[in-house]
Amino acid sequence: MHGTTTTIPAAMVDSPIRLRRDVYDALVAERGATTVAEQAKLTGIPERTLYRIRRGEAVSITSAMRLAGVLDVRLTALFERIKEDAR
Repeated sequence: MHGTTTTIPAAMVDSPIRLRRDVYDALVAERGATTVAEQAKLTGIPERTLYRIRRGEAVSITSAMRLAGVLDVRLTALFERIKEDAR
């Protein structure tokens, strides 16, 4: 993962998280991955999973950490915690 260690913030461990799409889109575009197929190749995450993540569906911590690691950002920069009343 590009030599960085990704730690999981305690607040995110037991809480659902959602992709910050604007941040994600900017980061993958910087790397030339503008289609979901290119993003899947870049991240090693299947296209179907990326579509689900982009729709705001549940994200496994493994996929979240992989995205953050490949894009070389903190997990909290790429994902936001979903508040209980927003579900």
